[in-house]
Amino acid sequence: MPRPTLSTALVVAGEFDTMTAAPGTETVTALALALCAEVPLALVCARLAVQLAVQGVGRGRP
Repeated sequence: MPRPTLSTALVVAGEFDTMTAAPGTETVTALALALCAEVPLALVCARLAVQLAVQGVGRGRP
């Protein structure tokens, strides 16, 4: 999956998990997972995508 798409999917997954979690412990767990895993990984993917776009990597591919 391309990095921009993966970044978006991770953010959406984190939002979906927190919005559909049952009140209580499940909500806390969903928020912790979103804030500690999904969102940071999405930021890394977005940063890599921007760096590669600036460098022009992948523009010569068929």
